[in-house]
Amino acid sequence: MKLDLKFYNGNDTYSDGQIEDKIIELIRKYPDNYEEAFDEDDSWPVLYHLSDIRKNVIRWYPFNKNGTILEVGAGMGAITEELCKKLKKVTSIELSKKRATAILERNKNAENLEIIVGNYKDIILKDKYDYILLNGVLEYGNLYIDSENPYEDFINKLKQNLKPDGKILIAIENRFGLKYWCGAEEDHTGIPFDGINGYVQNKNIKTFSKDELENLAKSCNLNINFYYLFPDYKFTKVVYTDSSLQEDLYTEYPPYYSKKMNLVINEHNLFEEIYHNKQVSFFANSYFIELSNNKEEQIVKYAKFNNEYRNSKYNFCTYLKDDKFYKVILNENSLDKLKEIEEISKFLKEQKVNIAEIYNCDNGIYTTKIEGKNLNDILLNYYNNNDLTAIYNTFDRIYDIVKKCCVNEMKDVTTNIFNKYKIDISQEELAKMHFYEKGILDIIPSNIIVQNDEYILFDQEWQEEKLPIEYILFRTIYYSIFRTDKQIMQNLLDRYNINSSIFEKLEDEFQKNIKNKFFPILSRLCNSSDYININELQNENNALTDEVRNLRNELSSKIEEIEKLKNELNSKINENNAILNSKRYRFISYIADAKNKFIK
Repeated sequence: MKLDLKFYNGNDTYSDGQIEDKIIELIRKYPDNYEEAFDEDDSWPVLYHLSDIRKNVIRWYPFNKNGTILEVGAGMGAITEELCKKLKKVTSIELSKKRATAILERNKNAENLEIIVGNYKDIILKDKYDYILLNGVLEYGNLYIDSENPYEDFINKLKQNLKPDGKILIAIENRFGLKYWCGAEEDHTGIPFDGINGYVQNKNIKTFSKDELENLAKSCNLNINFYYLFPDYKFTKVVYTDSSLQEDLYTEYPPYYSKKMNLVINEHNLFEEIYHNKQVSFFANSYFIELSNNKEEQIVKYAKFNNEYRNSKYNFCTYLKDDKFYKVILNENSLDKLKEIEEISKFLKEQKVNIAEIYNCDNGIYTTKIEGKNLNDILLNYYNNNDLTAIYNTFDRIYDIVKKCCVNEMKDVTTNIFNKYKIDISQEELAKMHFYEKGILDIIPSNIIVQNDEYILFDQEWQEEKLPIEYILFRTIYYSIFRTDKQIMQNLLDRYNINSSIFEKLEDEFQKNIKNKFFPILSRLCNSSDYININELQNENNALTDEVRNLRNELSSKIEEIEKLKNELNSKINENNAILNSKRYRFISYIADAKNKFIK
């Protein structure tokens, strides 16, 4: 690893202040797992710079492992380490020496990394690269490129350092992003609706719409591919492309907010409407764009991550490529879980359960894409048509599959799953359940594809021992679309004699066992916003309007009174002036003066 300071001018003009010293201290203190620092400091800057989720923005991208990359504006190295793992050579440019120090501390053992401190426009690079990456950097182009067309000139300068068949990769907010319409503050200016309004108050920072980015690429004679990142590029959980938006790949996500904000609507709830109305490309909070000299097909069509809430032992990225769904590990801690998934697949095939075939690949497994409809969508159609009979028949069919996924019914239930998770349960309740030595937990509608009326399971990750079949069926119902319809959900639970309160406790403990211990911190950021009630605002506005009207009426009345008094006063003054100017008053004044002189 090499640190180059010859282009450094001695000034760290871009900085978050003293917190950067704190972050460097935490990097040194927790070198094996930076997220351990959250126990000591869970402020937004620390989370932002040290969270493992930051790497998701490029983890899914199909880099050529023998390629080279230029990272312009590396920050404090949030993704530099991941680039070093994925590519043969990495050159990171950072304007600030302090931030470069953080990169250095995080990558001490990276032999394929060179760090250059200085402004990119002043740096002379001899090499040309397969990839050039701007991660949250293009929007600052006007500050560092002094020209009439700074963003265009920035891209054209990057082209000088790019190989003919290379790619420029840019992660940036969409100025028309969904979160901004919901009232979130603009990420750079802190002003709600600032980007939507065209940055009227600030011309130094600029993000772009999809159309504007297409025009920028065209002006630089480059082809462009779009990826749509949610909730945004900083904490990527889902990656869509135009082709995957035509597929049945809807994924929910909770957005993160760096601080408490007042929003006019819940972004998470609104996204489903945006998705199903095919408007994701316009409203995506962030874009990841790929610029190249030649028009190339996108390799990865879709990706999603689970590392924001799961323990590192269960961290995977699932992505769609070549009509195959890949599930790859994000760290070596997940290797055991990967083997378990393979074992579950083998077990289900032995049980004559129809399951998608899985195959091995580098750092993961894959399945071929299954043609058909997701069972959740079929259930939604039944629900919209109020076809309760079809809904109940569907769950009866799932129950038949669940029975196949359990082996060796137990007579002695002294030792059971409730003991494992330390849940108190009465003997009376235990007697109502049917226990098995082993069962698969993931028989939920979203993990079932229906093809020619055949139910095909996929993505089966979880199994337990000494469990009641009622718990598996509870999860089937609990994680269906009917979770929001309490009446239908209760009808289903009653249909199979399931006591939901018991299994909700069990499910809660099961989830705690697999969750990332720092998830509560991240969860706080998912729920850090207040939603403004428009009706309440309207009522408040009407009340204020009435109050203002009353005040105006009172003021008008007071003004009338003042005018009346003013007129009366003027009348008195005129009367007095008339008296003072009369002959009689002058004669009386003459007699009074004479009298005063005589007395003296």
